Amino acid sequence: MEINIKLNGIRHKNLETLKNSVDSDITTFLQEWYDPKDHVIGHTSGSTGTPKEIRLLKKDMLASARLTNEFFNICPSSNLLLCLSPNYIAGKMTILSGANLVTVKPSSSPLQNIEEDIDFAAMVPMQVITSLSSPETATKLAHIKQIIIGGAAVSPTLEQQLQQIPTACYGTYGMTETFSQSVTFSVLEYPHKRESVGKPLPGMQVRIDNPDTDGVGEIH
Repeated sequence: MEINIKLNGIRHKNLETLKNSVDSDITTFLQEWYDPKDHVIGHTSGSTGTPKEIRLLKKDMLASARLTNEFFNICPSSNLLLCLSPNYIAGKMTILSGANLVTVKPSSSPLQNIEEDIDFAAMVPMQVITSLSSPETATKLAHIKQIIIGGAAVSPTLEQQLQQIPTACYGTYGMTETFSQSVTFSVLEYPHKRESVGKPLPGMQVRIDNPDTDGVGEIH
């Protein structure tokens, strides 16, 4: 199967060349991505009930990836850390960035063996917390240019720790149905708005249902 992706500094044009060099979840997603169907299968998080299987249109995923690239200035020469499984939407969208992917097996401490300069990474809070707990990985984290943190809220304690490093850190909020992030919150720029989920990405429309007197409500 013909593909076009750059992994760990090497441009791959054929899926067969990947099968023994990267995690099988990556090749499984690429096989689904490059098949003739107009969609891939995703699953909702189950945060409000039983996870459901949904179809994600490839054209909409590409449009979302372009918005993310524009917002974070990601280009083909950027190094993106792929430390989340492509079984979940954040991992899928990282793969679709078009940048060079530095791949590691998903774990709570994804930076242990990283030597490359990383421009952008998507992590869950536990990965960030674990990375900050070791001087070696904390130094590596501080050298990443931009990090988005999703899957759970950024705690006040973690937020205070992130303000001590130069990395641009963003809390994100989104759903599988919206192709991962739809709003972002800059931890460094707005430390006084800790409970906010942030601002919509350019091109995203957000509606707040049933707002209270302060305008706080549910995002749709």
